[in-house]
Formats: sequence, C-alpha cells, structure tokens
Amino acid sequence: MKKIILRVIVNALAVAITARLVPSISYQGGIGGLLVITLFFGVINLFVKPIISFFALPIQLITLGLFSLVINGAMLYLTAFLLENFEISGMWFPGIDFGPIFIVPFFIPAWGIAIIGASLISVISGCLHWLVE
Repeated sequence: MKKIILRVIVNALAVAITARLVPSISYQGGIGGLLVITLFFGVINLFVKPIISFFALPIQLITLGLFSLVINGAMLYLTAFLLENFEISGMWFPGIDFGPIFIVPFFIPAWGIAIIGASLISVISGCLHWLVE
C-alpha cells in the first residue's frame, strides 16, 4: 500500500513539474486536482494503453519502439480530453537564434505538446522513483 501511495505522489509531482516546464499544459484544482489527474492518467495507462499497444504492435516493430512516444502522448491527451481541470493546448515556439544555430519560430499543435509532456512525465517520474527507492 505504501508503494502505491508513493508511486501516486511521485507521478503527481512529475505532472506538476511538467505543467510548470511546458506553458501550454495546465491544471486547476491545486493538489486535489493534481491527484485526480494522476489517478485518472494511471487508470488510462493501466486499461487503455495495453489495448492500443497491442493493436499498434506492427507499427512499434517497424519504428523500433519509437511509436510508444506517440502512444504515451495519446494517453496524456485522452486524459486532458476527459478531465475538465486538465488542459493541453498548442503553442508557438519562439525560435532560437544562437550564433550559427538558427531555428525559425513554428507552431506546435496540442498533440505535439502531449507527446512532449508525456515524455517529460516519463523521464521525471523515472528519476524521482530512482531517487526515492
């Protein structure tokens, strides 16, 4: 029971850090809303993700597992779609002009932000789990 509570707290912290780092991912409701989002995201990953991963297995094999980033982003986007207090929206990337490196400004759609956010949540929660355990 302690492991489950610890896992929920660590994942909630990862979602909060990601919402802080990515300006177009936001949530309302404070800590209670964050826990609801985390629990709902966990339930979706527990029940929906295996079904989608099974049907996407040929694509996963062709892309050598890289398509799992898209699946994780879809699970995060589904969570935002079903919950009113969690929002993922598109954003304009302002571009980078750093000497010889120049990246033009461009728009990142909501599904791209979901993939970025899911990747960040995965990395942050993995690091936090490693620190806690």
